[in-house]
Amino acid sequence: MFLHRFLIACCGFGLLLPAGEALAQTDTLVAASVTGIRIRGVITPGQEASPALLRNSADLGEVVRMFSGLQLKDYGGIGGMKTVNIRSLGSEYTGVYIDGIAVENAQNRQVDLGRFAPESFSAAEYYVGEQSGRLLAAKEFCTAGSLYFYSVPIREDRTELRLRGGAFGLFSPSVAFQKCFRKGWRNRSEVQTTFAHGRYPFYWKQYDTTMTRENADIQALRLQSRLEKGNWKSTVYFYDSERGLPGAVIRRPKGQLLSADRQTDRDFFLQSTWKGESWWIRGKYSWSYTRYRTDPFRDPSAMPVDNRYLQHNAYLSGAWEHQMARRWTLETATDLQYDYLDANLTDFAYPHRFSSWVAVGNIFTFPYVHFSANLAWQGSADRVATRSSGFSRQNDFRHFFSPSLVANAQLGSFSIDAFVRRVCRMPSFNDLYYTLVGNAALEPERALLSNLGIRWIGFPARNLLVEASVRIFHNSVRDKIVAVPTTSSFRWSMYNIGRVEMTGADAQAHLRYSWAQKRNYLDLRFAYTWQHPEEIVPYIPEKSISFSGDCRLGGWQFCLSLLSNAERYTTQVAYPEYRLSPFLTADARVGYTWRMLTGSISLNNLTDSDYEYVKGYPMPGRHLLLSLQYEF
Repeated sequence: MFLHRFLIACCGFGLLLPAGEALAQTDTLVAASVTGIRIRGVITPGQEASPALLRNSADLGEVVRMFSGLQLKDYGGIGGMKTVNIRSLGSEYTGVYIDGIAVENAQNRQVDLGRFAPESFSAAEYYVGEQSGRLLAAKEFCTAGSLYFYSVPIREDRTELRLRGGAFGLFSPSVAFQKCFRKGWRNRSEVQTTFAHGRYPFYWKQYDTTMTRENADIQALRLQSRLEKGNWKSTVYFYDSERGLPGAVIRRPKGQLLSADRQTDRDFFLQSTWKGESWWIRGKYSWSYTRYRTDPFRDPSAMPVDNRYLQHNAYLSGAWEHQMARRWTLETATDLQYDYLDANLTDFAYPHRFSSWVAVGNIFTFPYVHFSANLAWQGSADRVATRSSGFSRQNDFRHFFSPSLVANAQLGSFSIDAFVRRVCRMPSFNDLYYTLVGNAALEPERALLSNLGIRWIGFPARNLLVEASVRIFHNSVRDKIVAVPTTSSFRWSMYNIGRVEMTGADAQAHLRYSWAQKRNYLDLRFAYTWQHPEEIVPYIPEKSISFSGDCRLGGWQFCLSLLSNAERYTTQVAYPEYRLSPFLTADARVGYTWRMLTGSISLNNLTDSDYEYVKGYPMPGRHLLLSLQYEF
């Protein structure tokens, strides 16, 4: 309690600054391409994925799994859902942002990274805590950590043709057009289709047999277009997919499918950003349709189900900064959001949620020390249909204060950073109102996060960069809600495990050496995470290690990545039947560029490991993927 009071006393309250004067300013700058809001000396260092990793990865899951302190849940195959969480806090605490605007899912707070193409982005960054030192939305002050993806900049007219194929019957052609018009207008449009039967063999240790993963096919279409001029940017996105849900591996009669469930997804969003020197305004509207259905004729054990869900989301955010004194910058931000969920379920709640966030940040900059004291407030009001009498209205309004303190000290080649922060996870619509599962009386999760780290940057030569960092952390979560899949990746079971204490450490090392006027380079990255909870947390390994190497020699490019996870348990009980074995997997890629043509061969899971991220969802063994890209 003393710590909480101290944080609130340090942060203080403030009022939002009027934006009328800023909005009235005339933009006279020459049009320029940017990939994000300018960074004014970030206090909390983050991690960044190499551009080569983004260009060469089959999906964003392959990119983010290389970050230390971040855990990936992959349900296997081309169409398997891919979600992330930071330091075992759950994906609901993790903000995922595309060009500074959050990707939302009010229904279950699970953001599927598999629906976005890595080649659409030029940079990916990961921060624990907040990215203090840059102009943030109010919502960003209320997350445990954030993943930022920045779109490919538009600098010239260009057309990109790409074809991917290989294992799982994968065939995925795509095309991207870039055009720079007169008067500063710029556009990039992308079209991608994906077809795969998704079948792959896997070894089932429990019964010492090899089986084939069935009903894992996918057909998907992605359309994306971005229009920019000066400090204004707008993106429209559409995704349509039909896929099978193979379900968890359980014992069935010989020859019978594990699952015949199907899922249809249609996602659309339109987002815009308008920024100035000391302010920005962002807005977004998203529409998401999901249909989940079973097929009792193919799977006699399944109950007949045809559930349909439709989400509407509207979001508006504004942020401003003001130089109060030479070494004191005041940042204020406010966000407004509306969510609505419709469904064809009997006695469904039809929930509406009105949410708001208000944040005040104080940044103090001294010659060797940067300090930030922030306070954010979030509130949400739920309304349900009156005929849904089975749902309690007792907790229809929830609110929470999130104070934080962030500091960074520069000592020559070393820097020391620390933060203390309170955050809250509001229950999702599924947590509260899902028929037969939802619990409208759920309390929000409350977490107190602390972090202390040291970073070293050595040999800051023109062609050589060596850096390393180590951070220790402690998380204390009260009323933690855990969601795990049951018979498929669509159906979930939720339970509360009370209070969770987690202590851990993560370390990173990065070496980059370039020569021949930086046309050739060697880039090596290493990450390690150790986590020790007071009691077992499902699906969280005590140790995880990742390594990636990228080397370019003339037109050749060689990439290697390694990932290892220690044992995990699917429940809080350390029984052998709930244990997931440790694993080590390796991926390799060789590519060659000749003029405007680039071809590559990727061999994934070189060790042919039998492993799972999620119980009953085996990952593919050794498999080959091919890629061909032509630019003109």
